[in-house]
Amino acid sequence: MRLITCLLTTIAVLTMAYGVGPIYGFFQTNQTKPANTFSIDKCWTQTTQGDFEASGQQSNVDTSTVPGDVRLYNSALSGNLKSIVFDTGNSNTQFDSLSWNSTLPAGTTITFQIRASNKKFNVNDNSIPWTNLTGLSPVSTGLPTGRYVQWYVFLTTKSMQVTPALHSVDLWYH
Repeated sequence: MRLITCLLTTIAVLTMAYGVGPIYGFFQTNQTKPANTFSIDKCWTQTTQGDFEASGQQSNVDTSTVPGDVRLYNSALSGNLKSIVFDTGNSNTQFDSLSWNSTLPAGTTITFQIRASNKKFNVNDNSIPWTNLTGLSPVSTGLPTGRYVQWYVFLTTKSMQVTPALHSVDLWYH
């Protein structure tokens, strides 16, 4: 285990020294030492039916047909779901990447909005503006900063016979 840790640290230091960019791993805690700038980002992951239903803020989506997935109801052409408001524990948290795993049959889309603030807010607070995210997963530009964060997903289809499926959402931050 010590050898693996040393190897990963060496790779990380070399990568940062040559300007390759941030390093993403599966550690979910900040791994820093005094006088050392090496850190591994944290990740807020939502993957279960309970995760997706926690905020109670959803419209025309079903999380029970395939537990762990967000899908449109059979009669809906569009639907949405808001996450809970997540507390990162630190003011001015930098969000590095929002990524999601989904299935997109032809004629379907999944799009996201995100918002963050250093001031605590609730799920339906309209005073914190949403930022539209463009592009495919992962999105790493245009992300806000703040201690508290929330995402909002929109699912659409052109045909009631097919639905997009959202399987998981990961928000990387430091």
